[in-house]
Amino acid sequence: MSENASRCDVAILGSGIAGSSLALVLARQGLRVRIFDQGVHPRFALGESTIPPSSHWMKVMAEKWDVPELHHISTAHSVNRRIMPSSGVKKNFGFVYHEEGAEQPRPIWQVPLVNDSSLTGESHLFRQDVDAYLYQSALERGADGISRISIEDVEADEDGVKLRSSRGDRFEASFVVDASGYRSPLSSRFGLREQPTRLKTHSRAIFTHMVGVTPFDRIFSGPEPLTKWHSGTLHHMFDGGWIWVIPFDNHPLSQNRVCSVGLNLDARRFPKDPEKGPEQEWREFIDRFPSVARQFEGAVAVRDWVTTPRLQYSNASTVGPRYWIAAHAGGTVDALYSRGLLNTFQGLHYACGTILSAFENNDFSCERFAALDAMAQNLLDVQDGLVYGSYAALRDSSLLEAWLPIWWLSEVLSNLKVLVPLQRYSFSRDRADLNIEDDAPQNCMTEYAAFAELLDASTSLMQRFESGEVDSTQAQRSLESMLDGLLEQGFDHRQTRDFFGKFCFSGSGKSLIKWGWTAKEVAGRLRPGRGGLRSLGIGHYDFNRFTQAIEGGIVRMAYLGEKLQSRP
Repeated sequence: MSENASRCDVAILGSGIAGSSLALVLARQGLRVRIFDQGVHPRFALGESTIPPSSHWMKVMAEKWDVPELHHISTAHSVNRRIMPSSGVKKNFGFVYHEEGAEQPRPIWQVPLVNDSSLTGESHLFRQDVDAYLYQSALERGADGISRISIEDVEADEDGVKLRSSRGDRFEASFVVDASGYRSPLSSRFGLREQPTRLKTHSRAIFTHMVGVTPFDRIFSGPEPLTKWHSGTLHHMFDGGWIWVIPFDNHPLSQNRVCSVGLNLDARRFPKDPEKGPEQEWREFIDRFPSVARQFEGAVAVRDWVTTPRLQYSNASTVGPRYWIAAHAGGTVDALYSRGLLNTFQGLHYACGTILSAFENNDFSCERFAALDAMAQNLLDVQDGLVYGSYAALRDSSLLEAWLPIWWLSEVLSNLKVLVPLQRYSFSRDRADLNIEDDAPQNCMTEYAAFAELLDASTSLMQRFESGEVDSTQAQRSLESMLDGLLEQGFDHRQTRDFFGKFCFSGSGKSLIKWGWTAKEVAGRLRPGRGGLRSLGIGHYDFNRFTQAIEGGIVRMAYLGEKLQSRP
């Protein structure tokens, strides 16, 4: 089709994972979709590490709108067998804490996601292959694609949207979605960026892809973890920042020897030195921590180093007359805890339904999309609170131990929100069970009122800690008291109580695992067998071995740090 052909229904700016996934769904439902992008595929992109709730939202969209391509990107097994064996597997979240000059770090936490014996589970997505696959699939489903084009101007009125490119091409659509990321044309055109951003986190990043990165299991001389550090997303944490290590070569099928690495720093404490390039900054930081330096000894970058100014930005609004601005174009926080893809796909799920409904009713009013904006802002603020508190807690490893249970609780609740209806659907096969956000999408996680109050209170506490009003010991005790108080009040949201049984909590400041769930309850609720979650490619939730791994991890990892500290 020529570039100036007839008007489309939906114009999508950006052909990355968000724009192409949206195009797949809308084209599958019969809308005329056109995707615009400044670049071409394949290309580098961040957002490489999935978490269970982000993968489950992919599955919800795949089932609800009959888009099998979204199933294909939702597990490490399917990514490597159906797309290309270039993505890694993520079997755990690993956190180790480094003191400057210390030969070995202190293991803070390792959260096992699945057993360590297969490709089942979460992914380290090699985005250039995954994004190219989704874009090509969208074109095969009937979407149009125009590459190497920059949309400079957008005008919207009651009749539709007019778009103009930098080279003078003009296009028309009934609705436009901006999924282009940081340089969002709609955010710029309508002056939507908050100046300054409301976000509390204040970090910057240095990152690249490397080969020759040594698996940390060969470097770490402490107690053996439940699953290998190299089989998950490893976080090297220290006072003022953290380093991610995301390997793509950590399973037998992999044909990719690349590892994603990045250094994230509190930009207020470590402002960028204009005299230093990103690689020099990287080398100087990792040399402070001997075990990290050994892990990267001999490692070589296979693409240019990237350095960023402050990462955080946000929009006052993400919706307007005949437009929506998707997650990363509307705001971002930091890669810590890998919540970026969760924000993307939870938002996409509700956006798809809202856009389809708008076309069905010929109603593109701002009111129809208001709840979608509220959801996006809520998800961003929750992520900001979790990450901001973590950066503050990095000043003291014991304080970090007290903060991590708050993050873990957010993971459990984010998972519950989507996994409970997904399990119900796995037996009923009634797509109405997948209308997860229809009643109050803007609630997303704040429907768990007790958690929302906990996050607000704990974030305020960390602000007081940063300002010097309380010291690390007082902050640690206050966090533990808040968690104790939550249980004493009976934090038993119905879904939480019925699905995961009881929560386990240890108030000891020395305990490394302060919050978890009894995995036998999970085994009892997530039933195996025909028609269950296994049929949706989430079979690892049916395995007794998986639940035993979770249960054993809660008990075992609680003592690893103490054993390490007790060594001569």
